[in-house]
Amino acid sequence: MHTKLLVIAISALGSLAAWAQDDMGSRTEAKVPGGLKEEKLAVRPQAGVLVFKDAQREDTSRFAAGLTLDWNIASTVMPESMSNWYIGPSTGIIYSHLGNSDANFFGTDSEVSQGNEGANFFYVPANVKIGYNFTDNFRLAAHGGANITYRSQPNSIVIGTDQTSKTTAFPNVGADMEWGLGGVALGLRPDVTLGTEEAIYTGSLTLAIPLA
Repeated sequence: MHTKLLVIAISALGSLAAWAQDDMGSRTEAKVPGGLKEEKLAVRPQAGVLVFKDAQREDTSRFAAGLTLDWNIASTVMPESMSNWYIGPSTGIIYSHLGNSDANFFGTDSEVSQGNEGANFFYVPANVKIGYNFTDNFRLAAHGGANITYRSQPNSIVIGTDQTSKTTAFPNVGADMEWGLGGVALGLRPDVTLGTEEAIYTGSLTLAIPLA
């Protein structure tokens, strides 16, 4: 009797172990909902730092914030075998209040009046973003094209030789490193605007919110 019960128990344990193994395997293979591979259109609020040459040609940094809008065209036009690729346009706006050269990180609390207290700067990316999903939750991409820049006080930030033009487009290049967290994704977005005289550097932390 005891031997028969032992055989029944061992058989039951074996069946349970086999079921558990199959269940774990199916969970491992399942895609994480909202993973980067599924992204088609997303808005990315971001905040970081803008590094540039000020009116005195000194290295200066200011707080910068804004958002980008990215559209993965490859997700709709490329075959399933190439679903790891990300290709599409990227635009948005990145803003920074510059203030005077001696202002703080947020462009305020200046002690010397230089006439640039109200100086503001922003740029609109006109970029193409190309990336690859190494996993469902990690993507490395590059972006580039042009940044359309605006300076409310042209001499507050050195970009090109023309210090009277407020709106100018300059070539740019950068990277996007992104980690999926289910429904959203965290990212790092370094970018450099290649001015004809001086470059402008931006480094931002991003949060991707999928729209489609």
